[in-house]
Amino acid sequence: MINIISLKTGNKYDPKYVNNLYNMVQRNTGVKHEFICFTDDPTGINEDIDIRILPEKTTITGWWWKPYVFKRGLFDDGDINLFIDLDTVLVGNIDKLLDFSPGSFVGMRDAGRSLNRPDKLQSAVMRWTAGSYSDIWTEIERNPLVMR
Repeated sequence: MINIISLKTGNKYDPKYVNNLYNMVQRNTGVKHEFICFTDDPTGINEDIDIRILPEKTTITGWWWKPYVFKRGLFDDGDINLFIDLDTVLVGNIDKLLDFSPGSFVGMRDAGRSLNRPDKLQSAVMRWTAGSYSDIWTEIERNPLVMR
């Protein structure tokens, strides 16, 4: 299964951002997939989107929920997950993002650091195999101080 994942928490982005991203994905891939939005408030989100309510954790807010998508058990091991930030604009086909370098973690270079730190990645668009990298969320649950 291919999962295309978004995250909406708090009120920085209203449901239109989720719905717009969903529509852009539908126009820009021919690959069968499930579009999933992790959120604390599903109000106004298109009913065709698989909505998954975030757990209640008072120590986690805003973009710190992003590592949650790596939690083991949210997806079947072996699924291909593609995370896309809500403020991303898709202007062309995204199918190559889904099959580029199979089995590897794929992210975009951090444009702001590309000159002095070309090895740094940003997290607006990420692709990985479900079941991999679950230690990211495990570490945050075990030690919430890593978020500071």
